[in-house]
Amino acid sequence: MFEIYRRRIKEPHDQLIVDFHKYVDTDIPFYAIKEDVLFLMIKHNRTHFSIPAALTKRKQNDIYFCFEIEECKINISFKKDQKYYLYKYKGVQFNEPNKTI
Repeated sequence: MFEIYRRRIKEPHDQLIVDFHKYVDTDIPFYAIKEDVLFLMIKHNRTHFSIPAALTKRKQNDIYFCFEIEECKINISFKKDQKYYLYKYKGVQFNEPNKTI
């Protein structure tokens, strides 16, 4: 899951952070909003979150950050019926992806 990149360990979510700051015109670091973004994706049953064009650096198109969602195979819960999901970042799209899972 980790790869060596220029003598440091690069975690998979690093690319999400790089892309977020590359396309979004904000001084807010991604880690400050990531829990809220994840909560909204779960609540609305989405595989992506979007940033409106007004908040992007280009000011032209909405930007969509897309994820692949997998159910965790390992039961890490004390509750038998509770499921856990893994959100894998897939990249940025400039046209709207499928709206739901």
